[in-house]
Amino acid sequence: MVITCIRKVRDTLPIELENLKKRNISIIFLYGGSGRGKTYTTNQIIEANRLKIESLTAIGDSIRALRSMSDRRVVSTKNNSVSSREHLVIHCGDVTIVDLCGNESAKSLQIDASQDKVAWKEMLRINNDLLNLKLLILSLDKAGKFVPWRNSNLNRYLQTCNWSNICCVGCVGDIIDGTDSNTLEFLKSMGHVIEIKKKSKTKKNMSNVEISELIQTLDRAKHMLESFIQQQGDRPP
Repeated sequence: MVITCIRKVRDTLPIELENLKKRNISIIFLYGGSGRGKTYTTNQIIEANRLKIESLTAIGDSIRALRSMSDRRVVSTKNNSVSSREHLVIHCGDVTIVDLCGNESAKSLQIDASQDKVAWKEMLRINNDLLNLKLLILSLDKAGKFVPWRNSNLNRYLQTCNWSNICCVGCVGDIIDGTDSNTLEFLKSMGHVIEIKKKSKTKKNMSNVEISELIQTLDRAKHMLESFIQQQGDRPP
């Protein structure tokens, strides 16, 4: 099962992220532009569900264990003074939380490949990781076919996680702008997986109550996405 929800920077925690044990969510992805509150939301999820952190892993050009969340490598960019350069995977018992680096563009960062090769290389690596994660999630519904586990360090590490129930959280700004377009597209693409999982699950072992809760979640996610996309379309060019 895949659940999607949108969280604005100043919003309260979405209902989908409360009582994770009851909802049986196994892995959560925090996706969004730099400075959109992904790490803040991660901390909220941990506190609201009283999760105990068992291990922290930072994933970038390499994979390394961390002692605390503050050990994650960050740099100052035009968009965010503490922009994460490594994805953070937090294991909390039956739940894994993945705080992803923000999607970026050369235009938003105002960097030039010839002048800042390090920043350019990191931007390409982060965006490549996010693309490969998206392809990975989309491929999971195709049983027996190729799944790109080895396309990035992030995918390779996540192969051992429990993927039974996925929650994708799109973190956006209070006012939707171009920075959030990739986030909205990412959540829209998850709709394909949602529909497939919905059909396959309802034919097997789901109870009537579980089916009802799933349909309500899907409808809520659909309305939220349509609302945000409409707001974006109404903004002047």
